[in-house]
Parts: sequence; C-alpha cells; structure tokens
Amino acid sequence: MILVCMMTIVQNIGAQENNSSASDFDRLYVGPLEPQYQKWLWHDIPYYRDDTNMYSGRISYYGLVYDNVQLRFDQLKQRVAVLAPVSNLLCLPEQEHIDWFEMDGYRYVHDPEDSTRYACLLCDGSINGIRLYHSVWKVDHGVKKFGPKKYLQTLITKEHYTLVTPDGKMQHVKWGSDVAELFPDQKKQIKKFARKNHLSFMKMERGNSLVKVVENISGSPLPKSGDEGSGMRSKKKVHHTPLSLDEKTMESTNYPLIPGIPVLDSDTATMTVTPTKIYVVPGVKKARASIADDQE
Repeated sequence: MILVCMMTIVQNIGAQENNSSASDFDRLYVGPLEPQYQKWLWHDIPYYRDDTNMYSGRISYYGLVYDNVQLRFDQLKQRVAVLAPVSNLLCLPEQEHIDWFEMDGYRYVHDPEDSTRYACLLCDGSINGIRLYHSVWKVDHGVKKFGPKKYLQTLITKEHYTLVTPDGKMQHVKWGSDVAELFPDQKKQIKKFARKNHLSFMKMERGNSLVKVVENISGSPLPKSGDEGSGMRSKKKVHHTPLSLDEKTMESTNYPLIPGIPVLDSDTATMTVTPTKIYVVPGVKKARASIADDQE
C-alpha cells in the first residue's frame, strides 16, 4: 500500500519567488511552479504526444494573447504549464482563466462538456455554425510489473469527438453516419459526399474525415468577432519584451510607476480626472489607491 501511494506522489513545489527580469512577472508567469513527476516510477508519459517536450505556441490568458510561449500540456492532470522567458521555470497559470492556447498547429479550448478538460477545436463554426471538438485525456491505469521487482504506474488514453449543432445540442460522433443522423435534411448529401471522397473513419483518419464532412454541411456561419476569424473574441497581444523601469521608462509613461514593482500591461492603466493613482501588481487586474503625496 505504501509503495502504491509513493508512486502517485508528485513533487510539490511552492509558489514562484521573485525573478531577475520584469518579464517573468507578467501575470502568465506568477503562478506556482509545475509539480514534477518522479519519472523513474512511471511507465507511460502523462504529457501530450507521450513526451516531455515543450511546444512553441500562443496562449490567451485573462483576455491577453501572449505570443511565442513555450507550452507543455499535461493530459493526465489536464493543465498547461508555461516556461518563464528569463528564469526558465515552468509555471502553472490559473487554468480557469486560460481562454485558449495554440500548440503544434492546433487550438485548444475548454471542453464544452467538461470545463476542467481541454479539447482541440477542429471546426469553430465560422463556415456553417457547426463546431467540432476532439478531446484527449489520460487516466490512471494502476501499477503494473515490468521485469523483476519493477512496478511502474501506467496510463490509458481516452478520446472522443463532440459535435455542437447551431442550436447548441452536443453529440459524440465517430462515423460519417453519426453526423448524417444529426442533419436529416442533408443526410443523403452527407453520405454521398463521404463515399465520393473515399473518407475513412478508422482511428488514424477519423479526425480529418469528420472535419471534411462537417465543413461540407450547409448552414449559416457563426458571427466572427475577431482573432483571425477563429470565432474567439479579439484579444490584445503581448510580446515577451522585458519591461524596463529605468528613468527613460518613467518619463515615457503618462501615469506614475513604483520602482521595483513590475508593470504587467501599461495599456490597462489609465489616468482619470481624480487624483487616484493606478498601480499594476502581479495577480491583480488593477490596484487603485487614492493617497496624498506625503503618504506615498
């Protein structure tokens, strides 16, 4: 029993301390460090594509888009870690405030069936109002013996495709016929399209085939609301340029800064007609304080 418990323990690392560069204090990087798996206890890899690689991509966090971010997706815990640009520490953002992230050529959003999980957005509704998601997650499969006296933790990978119709109904689909049943008025057309294009719905080809079928269905596209026509609302982009708090920066801003406290996003702070001074602090959207000069 003790051995089984030890195999499921991950190293618990505390919250991130101060780093040497202001860029590491961007809201995206002020979470706790990613707990590390004790790899020698595991047979299967909990991460995306069964490896520990980092992937360069984008992430929308608290409504801001960060470009050129190094990401790692844990499919067992269903959480995304980001690599701080200067300290090279792996941090865990607040997952509920991740709007979406892109890596390896795909966009991931919160699963419409379970917001604690992520799903790949294959069709965003911009063609005919139909959205298609691919969810992949890993579950604990217990401890198995590999060789003499070697017991390792194992995983099982699960997945499903979820189609969301324009009226908001959700249905798991696996074959072209599953999609056809959801659109009775286009049923014959859908099946004919699948046969004509020799679409295969076996596991390796299923995703591409379902996308082709869904995109061929007639319908009204969802209204676009920015962000490169993806159906997501427009976000302000943030680049990894370290923020300087030297005299030049202080003179170029139109609001007061506190030296030593890094600024997250200068555009979120504005001066008002009142004497209120606005300071931006890690983990807080806007911190306002009305204070007299002699109390500063």
